[in-house]
Amino acid sequence: MKTVIVKLSKINDVKDLVNAAHLCDYDIDIISGKYIADAKSIMGIFGLDLNSELTLNIYSDNCDDFLNQIADIIVG
Repeated sequence: MKTVIVKLSKINDVKDLVNAAHLCDYDIDIISGKYIADAKSIMGIFGLDLNSELTLNIYSDNCDDFLNQIADIIVG
């Protein structure tokens, strides 16, 4: 499992994250405080607090392609 911190500043950031997540055959959770959503669910992500940094839990050790696709929203 890998964990990264992301910031979704624009609606296109959310769209790009969901599109990249859909290409993965492993699970990806996005976490805001005590709330967890599936990163493949655009409605689930819009239910989170997008004004703060969010945590992505990627349930794969081989996720370099996904990380490269979302590199512009990764902050930590």
